[in-house]
Amino acid sequence: MVITIIGSGGKTSLLWAFAAQNRKKRVLVTTTTRIQAPNAALGLYDTLLVLDEKDESRFSIPASAPAGITLAGSIQHEADGSVKFRSLPLELLETLIPLYDYVFIEGDGSRTLPLKAWADWEPVLTESTILTVGVIPLWPLGKKTSGQFIHRLKLWTELTGAEEDSIITKEHITRAITGWNGRRGLFDAAKGSRILLFNQIEDREAFSNAVSIASLLKERSFKLDLIIAGSIKNSIFEKI
Repeated sequence: MVITIIGSGGKTSLLWAFAAQNRKKRVLVTTTTRIQAPNAALGLYDTLLVLDEKDESRFSIPASAPAGITLAGSIQHEADGSVKFRSLPLELLETLIPLYDYVFIEGDGSRTLPLKAWADWEPVLTESTILTVGVIPLWPLGKKTSGQFIHRLKLWTELTGAEEDSIITKEHITRAITGWNGRRGLFDAAKGSRILLFNQIEDREAFSNAVSIASLLKERSFKLDLIIAGSIKNSIFEKI
C-alpha cells in the first residue's frame, strides 16, 4: 500500500505517525521532493537506506525488506557545503516499493509554513500511489495574506484571489483546495482515493470552521472520499 501525503501544516508528523502505527510490518518512509531527515537518536526509523549522489555505485537494492521502518532517500551535497535529504530517482523508488508492506511518501514541501500554493511540477506522486492525503491547517484563518504564513505567496494570491496583506478567509482556503483561476489546487495531482485532513483542529471554533469549509466543498461538488478534522499532535480525529 502506497500512501502519499501532500499539503502543509503537519505532513511530516502524519508521515511518521502512519509509520509508527505499522512498525511491526515492513515500512518504507521517503519523499518525492525533500525532507529534513530526523536525528537517528529519536528512534523514528530502524534502517537508513541512502543514495549518495557522489558515489551512486554504493547503493544496492536489498533482496528483501527488513521488518520495521526504513527511511530511504538521496544525499545531495550543495555548493555551500550543506547536505540535503532528497528523493531517490523515481525509477529507483518504484523498484523498492514492491518490497514493502506499507510505503508512506511526503509528496511536496511547504518550508514549515502552514499554507502554500503549488508550482506546476508539484506535488510529485508515484504511479503506485493508491491513496492521497491532503493536509491543511485552519488556524491561519483571519491572519494576513503574507509570506509569514504562506509558501509561494504570489502563486497563492493567483490561486485564491486574495490580495497581499488581506485577511485569509474560508473562501481562500476552499479555493486552495479545489483550485481556482486556472491554478492548481491541493488535489490536482492526486492519485487513488482522496482524503482531506484539516489539521491542528483543537477547539470547537476550529472544528466549526472545518465544517463550514467542508460544506463549501460539497456545495461545489468537489469530489473527496473522506474529510476529517483533528489534531495529528493529539491523535484526535473526527469525520465530517
